[in-house]
Amino acid sequence: MKKGWITLAGLAVLLIGCQPARLFQAIRATPTPTPVFTPAIPAEPPQELPNLTVGGYSWAVSYEGCPWGGTGTVRAVVWNDGRTASGEVEVELNGVRVTLPGIPPGSSAEAAVRFDSGPLGGVSLKIDPNHRILESNEEDNEFHISFTPPPQCE
Repeated sequence: MKKGWITLAGLAVLLIGCQPARLFQAIRATPTPTPVFTPAIPAEPPQELPNLTVGGYSWAVSYEGCPWGGTGTVRAVVWNDGRTASGEVEVELNGVRVTLPGIPPGSSAEAAVRFDSGPLGGVSLKIDPNHRILESNEEDNEFHISFTPPPQCE
């Protein structure tokens, strides 16, 4: 019996000397939360859209008969460098509206407009002038170039 009493006495001495406040603090400490990773979900997934534009030297003016004036044709190539087909495309070439069939991605279509009198002093192309086609880039839909026209034919 004395042995057990000594053990209890020893325990009492240990507890008194250990400063119970610290002992209870360690026991009452809140567990550290484990971080949970939640990936961000975009508001809208990226859309696959067409992008209609005019390529570098993708236009031409040709005259019939007289090389400098008279009747002729203005041509311009519209490219789709987007990721989906465009559907029907309206373009305005030198003030005349023309409708092109849908243009698949990576392809092109030519708009051509005849004129009755020349010479022309420039080419103006507006692709989708009424903004009916949603595109990945709406800033590259116009092309304008001015040049000194040749003299009239005699």
